[in-house]
Amino acid sequence: MRYLVVLYRDSVIGSNYAEGSNDGFILVNDVQHPVLDCIDVIHEAYYLLVTRDMKKTKGGTQTLYIPHASIAFIVGYAKGDERPIGFASSK
Repeated sequence: MRYLVVLYRDSVIGSNYAEGSNDGFILVNDVQHPVLDCIDVIHEAYYLLVTRDMKKTKGGTQTLYIPHASIAFIVGYAKGDERPIGFASSK
């Protein structure tokens, strides 16, 4: 399973990833919310622990603790499948 983690553009982490190093965008009411394509998602008390596969850009993985309030929604999809409709790749 893979996960598209959509960040609120107006959150601190969302505005940072909107400037670059994201995996694409979801457009909602003319606002581009950055998306992180993750290979693992773990829910913790105040944060979401996510792991990104960075092979296409820098190699390796990136692990992030993201506050729940910064996450708009998460979409799961099967490994090997195309990314879900509505996803615009930034690459």
